[in-house]
Amino acid sequence: MRDVGGAINFSKDRYKSWYEKMVKPGDGKNVYCLIFNKDDTPVGEVSFHAYDKTSKTAEFNVKIESEFRRRGYGKEAIKLMLQYYFEEFGGQVMLDEVINEKGQEALKKFGFEVVSETKESINFKMTKENFKKLYKNTKNI
Repeated sequence: MRDVGGAINFSKDRYKSWYEKMVKPGDGKNVYCLIFNKDDTPVGEVSFHAYDKTSKTAEFNVKIESEFRRRGYGKEAIKLMLQYYFEEFGGQVMLDEVINEKGQEALKKFGFEVVSETKESINFKMTKENFKKLYKNTKNI
C-alpha cells in the first residue's frame, strides 16, 4: 500500500498503546479493523478516527493493498464500517481527505459528496441520511 502511505512500523510499546486505543478496549473515538479475503489473507484496513461527540463526526480511512484492488473488498469494507458507524456507533457525518486519485475515484463511486478540492486533495463527506438513501437495502439501515 506504498501509494497510500505504506506500512507503519511501531516499537513494541507504541504498538501496545495504539492497539489499546484503536482496537481493544478502544477509546470511544477510534475504531480500526483489518480486512481479510476468503483465504484469510489480510488485504487492507478500514477505520475511523477522532470521533467528536458534539458534532457526531469522525475521519474515515480505508486502504486496500494494490494487488487486491478492484475486487470489491474496499466497497464492502466501506459499507460495513459506515453501517456500523451510523447505526450502532451513533455517528452522523463521516469525513475524509484523500490525496490519491484512485482513493478519490473510489469514494466518489461509493457516493461520498465532494466538500472541497485543492490541488493536493479532495475533502469528502458522507452523512447518515445520504448513506441510508444510497444503501437502503443494506441490512439494518
